[in-house]
Amino acid sequence: MSEAEAKNDKRWGDEELPPTASFGGASRGPGGKIGQFRIERELGRGGAGVVYLGHDTKLDRSVAIKSLPAELMDNPKARSRFAREARVLASLNHPNIATIYEELKEAEGTGYLVLEYIPGDTLAERIRRGRLKLEEALTIGLQIAEAVAAAHEHGVIHRDLKAGNIKITPEGKVKVLDFGLAKAVGGETLDEQSTITQPGQVMGTPSYMSPEQARGQPIDERSDIWSFGCVLYEMLTAKVPFKGETISDTMAGILEREPDWQVLPQDTPANILVLLRRCLEKDRHRRLQHIGDAVIEIDETLNLPATAPPTITLPRLEAARRTKLQTVAIMACVALVCIVGAVALWRPWSTGPIDKHPVMAFEIEVPEDVSMPARQAMAISPEGTYIAFVGRKAGAKQLYLRSLKRVEVTAVPGTEGAQMAFFSPDAQWLGYATTTRL
Repeated sequence: MSEAEAKNDKRWGDEELPPTASFGGASRGPGGKIGQFRIERELGRGGAGVVYLGHDTKLDRSVAIKSLPAELMDNPKARSRFAREARVLASLNHPNIATIYEELKEAEGTGYLVLEYIPGDTLAERIRRGRLKLEEALTIGLQIAEAVAAAHEHGVIHRDLKAGNIKITPEGKVKVLDFGLAKAVGGETLDEQSTITQPGQVMGTPSYMSPEQARGQPIDERSDIWSFGCVLYEMLTAKVPFKGETISDTMAGILEREPDWQVLPQDTPANILVLLRRCLEKDRHRRLQHIGDAVIEIDETLNLPATAPPTITLPRLEAARRTKLQTVAIMACVALVCIVGAVALWRPWSTGPIDKHPVMAFEIEVPEDVSMPARQAMAISPEGTYIAFVGRKAGAKQLYLRSLKRVEVTAVPGTEGAQMAFFSPDAQWLGYATTTRL
């Protein structure tokens, strides 16, 4: 828990609390004590209570103390929700999840949670300074996904995952905070669960809600996966994927519209674009089913082995969706060109004798700084005087051309990203195909 988290603690649908006096007066101000914990200052307040910065006088460490006042402790739903947060946090032990130290209850009925105090900014504060670079966003996203995966393994859904509930320490460590809305699923169900979440009841933060959550329908782990997709999109673009002028407009966008994929950075790898699309699939049956798959995808992107195939970067997510169709079209065009070229080359209708030439075997040397990717086809011009091939220099592919009458190999300008080459039947044109165009 942190000062920034306390400011984000108020959730949509919660009622505003009365002034500080309702929390016990001066005894809860700076210098006051709650058990062994000395109150340093108030960090913030919201619908879930007040959060103080405290000092553990026995262990000599800073802590965050989250309170629920006596008047709300009389509310069965609020009391159950507070107890739920304590049990949920106590069940999770992961380096990317904030730790609970102790649960306290005083004679006057006020309850407290003593939590790990985490310095640093929230992810929301970091994003307000501008969108994150790709590597930074993926590094943070990986830690978030690992934290959520650990919670899901314990049968816990966060239900309010958002940039404001994620802290980044000065050392770059990510901590997922505020499981106050968390819900246990599978196995042993937490007490009084039905009093906190009921069909038709909407709880959470609108901009990060999954479609089923926005409808008030029962949710599962896939709702957290949707929220994770919103957070990853926000890190890369500095804006949430769905936001309207009103809560109703935001909900309508979540249910009916697609995110603006065009604002994603052009250097976003295609597999990350596909991951985003799968996380933000409105039909949860077609959505990414396990957050652990996101962990694997991001980790491999950040730590791609030198021997692995390169991760293709497409300019837009729509291009990723059309890749299969474009590949089929390219193959069809290439096949057609090959057929026409073969017909023109062999001229089966010619009545004259076919010239016979001796078979020649020779090697083609390429520049030392140019390599030829394995299994990459070459193209020979119809009249047999030129050879074109795809070469890789400094990690970038492009076409190279050599005349059989010369030794020099020449790079063909403007063919960056080429995957294959072909000649026109009259040998006047050299064509090539990339992953997105012909």
